[in-house]
Amino acid sequence: MTTKEYPHPPSPAPTPKPRFDPARPAPILVSPAGEPVPLLGVVMEGRFQGCAGEVAVRQRFRNTEAKPIEVTYVFPLPDNASVCDLVIEQDGRVLRAQVEERDKAFELYDEALASGDGAFLLDQERPNVFQVSVGSLLPGSEVVVTIRFLMTATPTPRGLRLMIPTSISPRYSPPTLSAAERAEIDRTTPPYAGSVPYGLTLDLAFEAHAPIRVVESPSHPLRTELDGPRARVALGQGMTAPDRDLVIEIATAEPHRPGAVAVEAHGRDHLLLDLFPELPEGERTTPRSVAILVDCSGSMDGDSIDQARRAVELCLRALSEGDRFQIFRFGSRHQSLFPGFQTFSQATLDAAVDRVRQMRADLGGTEILGALAAVFDAVDEGHLDVIVLTDGEVSNEAEVLRLVAVRGGRCRIFPFGIGAGASEHLVAGLARQGHGVAEFIFPGERIEPKVLRQFGRIDSPCLENVTIDWGHRGVEAAPVAMPPVFDGDALTIAGRLPAGARFADDDRVVVRADGPTGPLEWSVAVRRGEGGAVPLWWARQAIRDHEEGRAPRRGSRQERGQPEEKAVQVAMLYGLLSSQTSFVAVEERAADRKAGEPCELRRVPVLVTAGYGGRGSIQAPAFLSSAIANVFSVQKSMPARALGWLSSEVCNFLDGSASMRKRSSPSPRRAPQPSGSPSEIQRKACESFPAGKPPARSGKTTASPPKESAGMPPFLDLLATQNAEGAFVAESVTRQVWALSKKRFLALAEALQIPGGENPLVVLATLLGLRWLEMLAADQEPVWRLAARKARAWLRKTQATGPDGEDLWAWLEREVGTPG
Repeated sequence: MTTKEYPHPPSPAPTPKPRFDPARPAPILVSPAGEPVPLLGVVMEGRFQGCAGEVAVRQRFRNTEAKPIEVTYVFPLPDNASVCDLVIEQDGRVLRAQVEERDKAFELYDEALASGDGAFLLDQERPNVFQVSVGSLLPGSEVVVTIRFLMTATPTPRGLRLMIPTSISPRYSPPTLSAAERAEIDRTTPPYAGSVPYGLTLDLAFEAHAPIRVVESPSHPLRTELDGPRARVALGQGMTAPDRDLVIEIATAEPHRPGAVAVEAHGRDHLLLDLFPELPEGERTTPRSVAILVDCSGSMDGDSIDQARRAVELCLRALSEGDRFQIFRFGSRHQSLFPGFQTFSQATLDAAVDRVRQMRADLGGTEILGALAAVFDAVDEGHLDVIVLTDGEVSNEAEVLRLVAVRGGRCRIFPFGIGAGASEHLVAGLARQGHGVAEFIFPGERIEPKVLRQFGRIDSPCLENVTIDWGHRGVEAAPVAMPPVFDGDALTIAGRLPAGARFADDDRVVVRADGPTGPLEWSVAVRRGEGGAVPLWWARQAIRDHEEGRAPRRGSRQERGQPEEKAVQVAMLYGLLSSQTSFVAVEERAADRKAGEPCELRRVPVLVTAGYGGRGSIQAPAFLSSAIANVFSVQKSMPARALGWLSSEVCNFLDGSASMRKRSSPSPRRAPQPSGSPSEIQRKACESFPAGKPPARSGKTTASPPKESAGMPPFLDLLATQNAEGAFVAESVTRQVWALSKKRFLALAEALQIPGGENPLVVLATLLGLRWLEMLAADQEPVWRLAARKARAWLRKTQATGPDGEDLWAWLEREVGTPG
């Protein structure tokens, strides 16, 4: 067997990567409980074509003890991940796990350990939280566990945004939970530590539809190679501590293109449709009602509550005269900032901003269920748009999402995930069940584009009465509920044809809908494709529809068979991990290699998410020391082709030959976790932090994530000056952009004729600001569209003209020309 180090892109000053010497004993690296930590490191590698990616996570375990051990490791994956393979490499042998119903899988695993054989188990504990169990790892043995999953990146106005979680924050558990529910939470909650001896390395390849302009990350320093539409991405110093989400933003030279790809699997054709509709602008004719719900629990302290305050203020400034608003803050209890809904004006804006700036993360636990119920109770008439800002760290996500599905019919929910490890499952679930769209704000990111884009969705109508003509009858769509489609956002939906039906190249799929100005239609040509991504994407969405009770009934309307049974059928057919299915593999050993004694349980500790509960401001991620790097080098024990699931091009990239490239009860041997109240659980999770601060870690980085304003267009500063009426109170900003002296600015303002008596300096600043947006920030129009609409409406009210009644815009063009 040969081992090979994964290639990384060259850097201006490469740091030699220490190699792991199998002959040299591994150092004793212990958990806070004083037990050796068997996890040596994690490698994440994969390839993205457009938004679709296949990713492999390799976890390397070694038993440095003198007795057999059972290892459990709880880790996160993206909420939309379709986990489709588990491969084990040990002593030159490869085991591929099979999908079984959850209880049967654990039974097979448990029986293997009782017989002294090796066994491997992968469970989904939550849609975005998983647990791998390595059973009966013999003394001195090493094993590499590879978990393959498919996922999609999120289209953005600039290109793509990829977010992969690497940490699991402590979750708040309501005191109303039953003993059984609390025991299950305890079982799946990992032990936490202030530092860990393992790290994460990254190797990703991207291929876009257009040249890639830039790859950047607010979470980690990166090394990148760009080659037209291709990019190769690695971490800046090779290895990092898994204590925050990995966020990668990719900007492309052209907007997204629609597509429809058909792939056959299991005797059925599957089609994945991507559409990026641009909608004609429609004017809102009635005032809106907006409720803003702010998480002020203890976990939001620090960077997160700072960002939440700023986001709320931006939301308020985006309102228009006549709109009604209310602000709720919640933690262990919830409270409103005003006795009732307020009508938006400069006076109510000033009062609200003053109260928002005093908000603190001082309300204890995260009782979001009661807070949402209070918001729904506040809907007196019409419809309510709800903005939620939270890190989502709760254990009762399913109950929260059920509440939204049952009671939220008159509301649309637009959530923001705040922090370095916000719960993607809860935040995205709120949007999915609440007919809205989710946004995530990582510490250090400018929040203005995200908030303004979100408010642009709220302010503008979305597509209604959307129908899809697949060209065939009996197509099973997934997801079943058509997601809301706003201007510039993507519509991604899959369909499975009946047996015997087939798409041909150049068939067309037609999408029809009612837009803000009338009927709209898009026709997309179908092309045949290969691989498992499209069928697995359909299957994952179908499983979620069944699990959340949205799947349509076919045939008899009798209540026979639970939704979970349907989900199991789909998961088993397509070989997917789900809440009711698990991957299991058994290593049958010869008599002389069987474990001769019971295994000791070793639970791998994980890091508390950076910035959790205010423990330090998020700066550059901590990197591992060279001593720890010696323990885990980025290597693999077999070529990628031997695993049999990657394309030849991906194999070349991974092998380095291309330059660019349910269980009802725990096992009897499982030691129960310490139980306690929710506050005790959160306290224990972080008890290794002295004086409430994270420990200092060794290692430095020469690169750092972008500062809040670094590389961001200055027009965002202009938008921050808009008052309640819509004017830009931004004399200094506009003078600088247009290269106008104060004397010249005053002269231009005095030349204006304003019958309404408005301040000419403010009128001129608003004029110049609007002209600036239209000329130099056209590519960011979805971000500033709402602000510009308010500004134009205000200007019309002023009845301002140029000298002698000259057209305002013609006068401005003649006098100032182009911004300096």
